[in-house]
Amino acid sequence: MYFDFEERRFDTPTIESAMSWRERGLLSLFAHLAVVVLVLVGPRLQFMQSAAERRAERLAEMVEEQRLAQFEARQREPEFIFVEPFIDTPALEPPLQADLSDIDRVAQSPLEAETPVNDLPNADGNTFEFVEAEDPTDGLDPVAEDGTELDGSEPDASEPVDGVDDGVADAPVPDGPDATPGDGGALANPFLADTRAALRERPPAEQPGTILNQAIEGLSGIARRDSFQNLQGRTDQYGPDIQFDSKGVDFGWWIRRFRAQIYRNWLIPQAAMAMSGHVVLTFNIHQDGSFTELTVAQPSSVDAFTNSAYNAIRGSNPTLPLPVEYPDEQVLFTVIFYFNEMPPPR
Repeated sequence: MYFDFEERRFDTPTIESAMSWRERGLLSLFAHLAVVVLVLVGPRLQFMQSAAERRAERLAEMVEEQRLAQFEARQREPEFIFVEPFIDTPALEPPLQADLSDIDRVAQSPLEAETPVNDLPNADGNTFEFVEAEDPTDGLDPVAEDGTELDGSEPDASEPVDGVDDGVADAPVPDGPDATPGDGGALANPFLADTRAALRERPPAEQPGTILNQAIEGLSGIARRDSFQNLQGRTDQYGPDIQFDSKGVDFGWWIRRFRAQIYRNWLIPQAAMAMSGHVVLTFNIHQDGSFTELTVAQPSSVDAFTNSAYNAIRGSNPTLPLPVEYPDEQVLFTVIFYFNEMPPPR
């Protein structure tokens, strides 16, 4: 800063540039030409070509490694193959004498007798014989093996019949004591001992005239009306409240003690005085009797019922060891607790 007090108005001193405008223009031109030459000639140099080749080889190796990794990943994935046959073979019908399922072989009743006096299943019938009532026939005419219909009308006694001697009267029925053929004098059912006398007192039925008449009357339709009766029996299961696969092993004594243990630990809540419901629980029982994976498969709408059933099973852990004959290490149980409900009959 200059202060001009004498009003002489001198010019501000300056220093001239070291390069003239011509030199600066030439220098800029040569620099741009060098850059252009380097861009055009640089890729053709030997070391630049070697570097480019090494870079291309490295990229090719990386692509090959990525392809191999994807191929190995596809090999590890499971492959689903659907094979459709040209001719759909119909399924064969199961044999008529197929083995019954393990579930079907269990004798059970919807109700439990208060004071069971025998080990037979509960049944409401009209006889102590080990029989079940059959459905009556539909009333159709009997058909012979060759397809011809049999005449169910009573034949005329005056007409002779081949193979039957009508002139000889049937032998009289002896008045001796009744005996079951083939039983050797032994009683097959303990309940039949008291019914023998009642059977002897029945009036003798009218005997038909000939064997042919008996056969024709039998073809008119026969149905067993009698059914086994036992209202004070004992059975291992009462309805589908305990479900498991026994695999053919006898669980009778084990189930009775298992049920008794659950009943001891089952505390009925006061909500059962006015409400009803049921709870379904599933769990695994191991060979040593310990429980695992106890889950509530179907809770009740009343929380008190769900907690009561869950605590009853949890308080019974551990239980008795499984029978030594059971082949598996554990068995899946499904237990249903009913509160003021009747188990559905099978």
